[in-house]
Amino acid sequence: VVSALDKIEKVNISKIASTIEYIPLETNSNSLLRKVNTMNVIYENGIVYIADNFNNIKIFNEKGKHIRTLNKTGRGSGEYLIIADVDIDLKNNNLCIEGCGEINEYKSDGTLERRIIYPKESEYSTFLNFKKSENNFFLTTCILDTNFIYSTVVVDSNSNVIMKIKYPEEDKKYVKKLFKAKKRLKVIDPYLFKFKDKVRVINGNNKYILSINSDLTVDTAFIVEYGKYAMSMRPVKAGEKGTNRTGVPYLGRTFDVFESENFLFMQFYTGSLVKKHAIRTNSSTGKDYPYFYNCSVFNKKTGELTLLEQPEINHLG
Repeated sequence: VVSALDKIEKVNISKIASTIEYIPLETNSNSLLRKVNTMNVIYENGIVYIADNFNNIKIFNEKGKHIRTLNKTGRGSGEYLIIADVDIDLKNNNLCIEGCGEINEYKSDGTLERRIIYPKESEYSTFLNFKKSENNFFLTTCILDTNFIYSTVVVDSNSNVIMKIKYPEEDKKYVKKLFKAKKRLKVIDPYLFKFKDKVRVINGNNKYILSINSDLTVDTAFIVEYGKYAMSMRPVKAGEKGTNRTGVPYLGRTFDVFESENFLFMQFYTGSLVKKHAIRTNSSTGKDYPYFYNCSVFNKKTGELTLLEQPEINHLG
């Protein structure tokens, strides 16, 4: 990542895609969308799933026609209180919704297929995001204290724990320093994303991106070299305010990760390491401010990482 800091550039979409397609969504009284979290927009097997902030999931086909709306808000059997995370079973298009310590899996017609209850053991702490692969559910833990052991837990369709992945020992020392200084950064939390039938695990800000295969064997998919600007090199100050925007020179992976056949798309906190920051506009005040993160494209065939320069204000690239 360090070697890419001095060659930030604009990347045309023609370098990463052969075609681009826009899907206009049907507008009628049933398909109207309220405020949408873009992280809960999923396109799989020709179906568009959009979760809004009011616990609705609007479902459209590949032509943009509204198929149905799913809303199972409630406290009864087969219902959820909130939509915290969403995933799709690629084999049968079942919709999996996480909320308040459980996952409800629904068939395409909205009927409940199964309910997964999160494990309650204290060693797992609180769970963050999840992914489903085959008949297994992969859960990441939120690092809330220094008593954690595992970063990822795998449960089967009967809610039984069948696999655990430990948080890397070399990173635990730094995490303990953060908590001693009463400082918690989101980048120390593990993160999951999928590529085909594999589930990728990022153990906090560790350099190894693991791959859990369909038979639950584990490989190393990528190694992210942070060098002298690794997270563990970042000084820890007691009572430090803010999250990452301190100007401290270090690199940290953040936000969501996506992977295609040829590319890996990530974002990094770059702080004071980048001379020319992206500029975003505050939606409330209308004022511009520097954005201390850079989107990136990693070419899996050539091994080249490119940090993206924004094409215009308020667009990250």
